[in-house]
Amino acid sequence: MASDYFSKMSYLPREVVEAGRVLAEHFTARRGRSVTPALAYACVYAASKISGVPIRLTRLEAMSGVRKRAIVRAHRELVDALGLVEPPVNPKAYVKHYCEIFHLPPEVEARACALVDLDGPNLPPAIAAGAVYYAAEEAGEPINRKALLREAEISQPTLIKWVKYFRQATSKGEEAAATQTTGQRGTTH
Repeated sequence: MASDYFSKMSYLPREVVEAGRVLAEHFTARRGRSVTPALAYACVYAASKISGVPIRLTRLEAMSGVRKRAIVRAHRELVDALGLVEPPVNPKAYVKHYCEIFHLPPEVEARACALVDLDGPNLPPAIAAGAVYYAAEEAGEPINRKALLREAEISQPTLIKWVKYFRQATSKGEEAAATQTTGQRGTTH
């Protein structure tokens, strides 16, 4: 029965589904319980976090019909039972994901990854979406704002906040570089 749940997840990355299947096997062997839909999706969610492949809970809920709350509860139980250590999600994983979805060129992805390095501790999808939008805008690449908002599951004000942040951060960086260059030229006389 457990394999039925995982075989229905063909819309997710295969390596993540397989890793989720392995987690489910370890969990059921340890706890002696059968796999429920919530546990199956919790295992896939944990596998995605461990492997650095971004899958949002709301996306799992929408695709599976399993309530987000049930997935979160099963995920918490899974993490506790197996002693899993999940690294924080790197916004660069979302940058790569968004650039693939919107068919953006590698230079936009590279620029967005560089911008992500400027971030503070915040929501990785929001940081990534802001960086991708700003880098695409900078490169003159068209990107559908509404589609990006839907994909990142963020609001327009959040996207605008991050685009504005990256715009200011890069202009300050350019100003600092110009000041440093001017100062260096002035000292060589």
